[in-house]
Amino acid sequence: MPSTSDRTSAASIISTDSGVSITKFEVEYYQNWRRRYHELVTHITTVHVLQEAPSVPKSSQLHLLDHWRLHSPKRFRWKLRVKPETFDSLVALIIDNPVFYNDSNCSQFPVHLQLCVFLFRVGHYGNAASPEDTAQWAGVSVGGVEKCTDRVIVALLSHHNEAIHFPEADEKEDAKDFVEKQMCSEWRNSFLLADGTKFAFFQRPGLHGDAWFDKDGEYSIDCQVSHDDNR
Repeated sequence: MPSTSDRTSAASIISTDSGVSITKFEVEYYQNWRRRYHELVTHITTVHVLQEAPSVPKSSQLHLLDHWRLHSPKRFRWKLRVKPETFDSLVALIIDNPVFYNDSNCSQFPVHLQLCVFLFRVGHYGNAASPEDTAQWAGVSVGGVEKCTDRVIVALLSHHNEAIHFPEADEKEDAKDFVEKQMCSEWRNSFLLADGTKFAFFQRPGLHGDAWFDKDGEYSIDCQVSHDDNR
């Protein structure tokens, strides 16, 4: 007659269709491994992060602008590249744009602060204009910098046709008077000028050679397009 241990050992063995026998422990181990694998896959596809990175400390300097606009306008201009009065005019121009309003329970950054972020970024170049550096200065996230930039651009472009257009008759005459005083009477009607393509010389010109030396270290001449109002 078989012993108790033999009966227990026999009961823990399961036969599969392929004829391979596995124990209940192996079945449970496989099921547990499969469950944990699916949990890991679900976690990765949900959060897209295996190990959470430490937070990046930020310290906002936006509050300094309130002091500088009153006591040091020069420093205000250093950061935003505009005078405080110009800044206020821009805020009044864009504050009612629908892009700054939504139905979310999470309210947006105040419009004047979004404009601060935008002006700081476009007023710099290189690494200083990167979303990361701007985020460090403003004390916000990189994504917040991108959103502020996009919203302010949309708001400003809505005034494109008001800001960019051909001058009125009196503005034309003022421009012509300025050109005549600065240049000569023959150029009076050519009040619309635009710099174009730079043409590099083969070598240093013999006449006034150094006068043709440009900021790029070449000898060149610029093509300037002029519009004569009488033609």
